[in-house]
Amino acid sequence: MFSRQLSTMLIAGIPMVQSFEIVASGVDKPSVRKLILAIKADVESGSSLYEALAKHPLYFDDLYVNLVRAGEQAGALDTLLDKIATYKEKSEATKKKVKKALFYPAAVLSVAAIVTSVLMIFVIPEFQKLFKGFGANLPAFTMVVINI
Repeated sequence: MFSRQLSTMLIAGIPMVQSFEIVASGVDKPSVRKLILAIKADVESGSSLYEALAKHPLYFDDLYVNLVRAGEQAGALDTLLDKIATYKEKSEATKKKVKKALFYPAAVLSVAAIVTSVLMIFVIPEFQKLFKGFGANLPAFTMVVINI
């Protein structure tokens, strides 16, 4: 979101420092606002954007920082930030799809584990009592299951 907003403002011709102020004013989370303002302060003090971003490795990985560096050096920061934003958005969408796709198998495995547990704890012992009541010997496989 940060990349998308910053690129939009730079494409519109808004100066970078002012863009940081606008983006920071629209953020709800105080920690993110503080981060944006810290980056703004670094840029105002003469650091390049990639240097300011590199000071916050928890938020900006090496790939992001190096892409911004390349964009600054090529004079195409606005375009590059737009491409980064598109990449990040697609990456997040893919992560959501993967999580959604993994939910169904996880739910099926959970239900299967619960059903198996119920069978092992409640149903199998009843079969054991039933066979003992008939005076019959249990099959070997059934004995293995009961002993689990």
